[in-house]
Amino acid sequence: MVFKRRDRRSILTTLREALWPRGGWTRAARYVQHRLNRLPDPPERIARGIFAGVLTTFTPFYGLHFVTAGIIAWVMRGNILAALLSTFFGNPLTYVP
Repeated sequence: MVFKRRDRRSILTTLREALWPRGGWTRAARYVQHRLNRLPDPPERIARGIFAGVLTTFTPFYGLHFVTAGIIAWVMRGNILAALLSTFFGNPLTYVP
């Protein structure tokens, strides 16, 4: 109840904002960059997580990239959030932007 919207968005508005963020793709990319810079782990763990995320983008497991990247990062003792964010490197949905 605390984080509930006062005015509910329509399905069309939700879909439009999912495809084109209100602040634009540049702002969304800057947010991801800022989030990566503030990860609370040593650089070695973040690098292992980014490696796991980029590695999974070259696999044919479309739809399972997040899960696969998280598992590989967990096994390699890397940062899981860095792995999830770095799957956007080669995600077919983000090739164009």
